[in-house]
Amino acid sequence: MKILIVDVYGHIRSTGKITTLQYQNMKNLGHEVKVCYRGIREPHIDNPDYIKVAGYIEPVMAKGLAMLTGYEGFFHPFATKKLKKITLDFKPDIVQLNILHGYYINSCEYIQFLKDQNTAVSYAMFDEYAYMGKCPFSFKCNQFVYGCKGNCPHVKNYPTSLFFDRSKFIWRKKHEALSGFKNIVFVGTEWVANRARQSAMLKGFRIENLDEPINFAKIFYPKDVKYLRDKLHIPTDNKIIVTVAQLSDPRKGGKYVFEVAKKLEVYKNITFVFVGCDTTAPFECDNMIKIPFVKNQDELADFYSLGDLFICTSLADTTPCTCIEALGCGTPIAGFAEAGTPTVCTNKYGIFTPTYDIDALADVVLKAPKKTEERMEECRLYAVTRFSPNVVFKKLEIIYQSLLKKKI
Repeated sequence: MKILIVDVYGHIRSTGKITTLQYQNMKNLGHEVKVCYRGIREPHIDNPDYIKVAGYIEPVMAKGLAMLTGYEGFFHPFATKKLKKITLDFKPDIVQLNILHGYYINSCEYIQFLKDQNTAVSYAMFDEYAYMGKCPFSFKCNQFVYGCKGNCPHVKNYPTSLFFDRSKFIWRKKHEALSGFKNIVFVGTEWVANRARQSAMLKGFRIENLDEPINFAKIFYPKDVKYLRDKLHIPTDNKIIVTVAQLSDPRKGGKYVFEVAKKLEVYKNITFVFVGCDTTAPFECDNMIKIPFVKNQDELADFYSLGDLFICTSLADTTPCTCIEALGCGTPIAGFAEAGTPTVCTNKYGIFTPTYDIDALADVVLKAPKKTEERMEECRLYAVTRFSPNVVFKKLEIIYQSLLKKKI
């Protein structure tokens, strides 16, 4: 089987890591795979199977034009033409669409092209962009249920439009591109798949539940991190609460971790470690250690392993990879019962409170026990059994095969 994967990042950040896992696993299963990615800020990938489609200038110009006009996703003629040529030359049996926004291709034009070519397509819903107008996440907006009609409450959010609300126009163009596409399947985690089934955009389309995979074998596994506890000067008896989030991104809800930490500041036996929080952030807690960044994924796994509990206060995620990574490192999770977060773990190693309920989340932290070997092993077993690449991509391969049978 020949598979072409299209993703904005290629091999970095959350979807880029998933794209890399997919590339490696599908190659191991004997398939021929190529990856097309944006290439504006992504490091060069020394692999002939990875093809940069956009470069630097066109995405920057497209972003500026989109901000001025509101027409997000319509200013990428050269990258879109290149991607279509790669597709024609490679002649894939399956095109795997991952993240299509990010100012690098005209997704409507490319999907129309794939439909016209009668190409089998799997569209991974790592966010809600597939069935929204311009937005990757709906938050509390429910226009996706009946189709975006304008008056977008998130017009200034990414992808930003400074002056005009074009959400109705973009929704209509996406709907036109998808209309009549018989050989496409949409895959996503339980939460986003259920939302997609409610949407006007994807009514009547095939939608399959599929978890997001994590590299447990080489990176995210329980580690001996006594060195890290010593380096951070955390007392041996202290309970450690870890969170990983970009504080600059309101969607990740990092500020609510500070509120929990502030509420528990009187407890000297609890230490919060916030990875991704700049030391200049306007939040101060005596019981919190701020870690601005980590050098690599291995160091990130060390921080997951350090925690007795991992907290996620994201306000919009289909499935927070950080939660799965923490479980893989043997650390239980807690957080807000918002969007797809609570679907990650529905047993005793995942406790979720009403969104914004700081008192309830603080109570979970107080009652959480320190991690034991048994607790660590059970967390990891749950994560590996459900989210390992072998499990997820075997299911995806079966979906691919069913698409090709239907095409015949």
